[in-house]
Amino acid sequence: RSWNTTRFDCGNFDVMAASFRDEYFLIPFVTRTYTTMCVFTTIAVQLGIITPFQLYFNPALIFTHYQLWRLVTNFLFFGPIGFNFLFNMIFMYPMLWSSEALLVSQPRPPFLVWAARLKHYMML
Repeated sequence: RSWNTTRFDCGNFDVMAASFRDEYFLIPFVTRTYTTMCVFTTIAVQLGIITPFQLYFNPALIFTHYQLWRLVTNFLFFGPIGFNFLFNMIFMYPMLWSSEALLVSQPRPPFLVWAARLKHYMML
């Protein structure tokens, strides 16, 4: 076999990427969106693009400086990538998936978003 310098043979990489993409889009919408946002927020903090101080809930900054993203971002960051982050994702993911699967079968799927918002307000 001769080496072709114009193309690197990755084996079944295209098949793996397609199967990962298919599996990713099988996840219910709210669960997929929330999990993805949590992962990207944590990666952004790890890379130093943003700091945790830009994410935490601070009513004074929200209402006086109109930093409205703080209403959402404080629920997206579980700390640096590590044991705590891993366990938060492990326990949150199946709970959201099962809740969304149960509620989607009922006539009111936006109820999950409302219930999550209520839970977040109660945590504040």
